[in-house]
Amino acid sequence: MLHIKSSNFPVHAQKLQGFVVGFSGPHIYCLLVYAMTAVEVPQSQSMYQYLQKNQFRDAYEVACLGVTEADWRALGVASLDSLELGVAKNAFVRVRDLRSLELIQILEERRRNTAYADDLARADIMASRGTFDDAAVLFTKNGQSARAVDMFCDLQQFDKAKEYLQPGDAEGAKRLRKRQAESCKDAKDPSIAIDILLAAGEDLQAVDVMGEHGQHARLIEMARKVNKAESELLQRIAFWLRKLDQVPLAAEALQKLQDPKALVDLYIAARRWDDAFPVADRHPQCKHEIYLPYAHGLAEDDGFDAAEEVFREAGQQGRTRVVLG
Repeated sequence: MLHIKSSNFPVHAQKLQGFVVGFSGPHIYCLLVYAMTAVEVPQSQSMYQYLQKNQFRDAYEVACLGVTEADWRALGVASLDSLELGVAKNAFVRVRDLRSLELIQILEERRRNTAYADDLARADIMASRGTFDDAAVLFTKNGQSARAVDMFCDLQQFDKAKEYLQPGDAEGAKRLRKRQAESCKDAKDPSIAIDILLAAGEDLQAVDVMGEHGQHARLIEMARKVNKAESELLQRIAFWLRKLDQVPLAAEALQKLQDPKALVDLYIAARRWDDAFPVADRHPQCKHEIYLPYAHGLAEDDGFDAAEEVFREAGQQGRTRVVLG
């Protein structure tokens, strides 16, 4: 019978065949009749005795004498829970647990660079193990409810995220709706993403989603509702309607802006001369914008005589030879 004692801890016994005649490190030398055998004695029991007393460094030194992979992992987990990061790192190196080593590196960097409370570190550890509810509670207790919200947003558990929004946190609510909308962008039905973006006040992004999914009806509906002072929004709506080949609807959006030049440019790009010239008649300053592209268009359609006449009307006779050769 072999009796093993570590420090002031109780003795634990292990049965062996033969007589113990010596030891070296974790090896016991036993003599049985005429044969000498070396038996490796695991130090697991001694290591766990130190762990129960939270003596992590002593537990690590004993573990170095010889313990199983499961023992090394248990030492790493217990040390990490107590924020003994040095011991935890050494233990996880032994079992090549890269995920835990990356987490320890993050915790060490945060401790060096910020005022990083121990409870926040424990919350990060809980989150890494998948105990998200416990992590969220700890984040919130330490005034970091926004981190709980972001965590559940990353998990796309938006109902959970709402539970940790602080009352009156309008900015947080807006950010949550935006994250929820972004997660819906790839869905077959973009309506949910559009509604969420609009609720979050992200009108330009909502317009982009409408345009990307060809929803010209919603685009013009929005153009009719917004104030004409929202010029950037109306220009974006007009851009998408033009891209979707909805020229009359794009023109309606631009008319609300009261920008005749932009309206003329739209008609010129679409080669809708019958619509462009009435605008120029109402706004003579735009006439010179039309004649040259109109003449070029006529020339391309072999209407050289008509193109020459247009140049004369515009007082641009000098351009006739350049354009018509």
